Order: sequence, then structure tokens, then C-alpha cells
Amino acid sequence: MSAAALAHDIRPAPIITPQAAIAQADLAKAGPVLNDYSFGGYLIFAGIPTFIDGRGELYGGPFIDRYNRAVALVDLGDFLKLLDEYKIGATLLAPRTPAVAMLDRLPQWQRVYSDDVAVVHKRRDAPLR
Repeated sequence: MSAAALAHDIRPAPIITPQAAIAQADLAKAGPVLNDYSFGGYLIFAGIPTFIDGRGELYGGPFIDRYNRAVALVDLGDFLKLLDEYKIGATLLAPRTPAVAMLDRLPQWQRVYSDDVAVVHKRRDAPLR
């Protein structure tokens, strides 16, 4: 391996590395996690199953469109349905995602962590079965 390759920093950009959020909120034990698209790679690295990640061909266009519309709150009803349908136990979203502000207002969800990279909410009640 060349010295140039060794000197190159291969760590992901901090803005897509929710390391502190994952550790502080104990996401590995939270159940299914609805994650920000850009956090998918890091969740895979951390061994936490993703809701969505950069492998779009695995999900298909309709799923990706539904996800994008849901977290942007284009269809609030579908966002709430998605949380229940997939038995989401926690969310890991970028702070400016519209769904973050909605989760802050929902009584069954509690913000348990936030920083400039990620916000984590956990479902207050037992996960749906």
C-alpha cells in the first residue's frame, strides 16, 4: 500500500456519522429504527439494521418515495402509519428533518438524544406486535 493511501483519511464525514447518538441512546436495543437515509451506511457499520440506506435498488422507487414523503411530512397520516406498520421503536433523524418536530409533539414518543448531527426519539409505549 502506498504512503498516499495510508495518509488518506477514510473516515466518513462527521455529518453522516451519528456515533454519539447511537451510543447514548442505546439504539442497538431499541427495536426497528427509522433512520435518516444518510445514516444508513453508519448503521450497517454499527451492526444496527437499517430502515433505509444507500442501496436504493434493494428498496425500489415506491418505497423510497414513501419514505421521503413521510419524513418530510408531506403526508402526516402516512408518516404515523409507517411508524406503526413497521413497528418502529426509535428514530434516528437529522435535526432539520420535519418529522423531528412532529415526534417532539407526539405523546407516545420521547426525544432521548440530540446533537448537531442526529436526533433520537424512542417510543414510550411497548412496540406494537
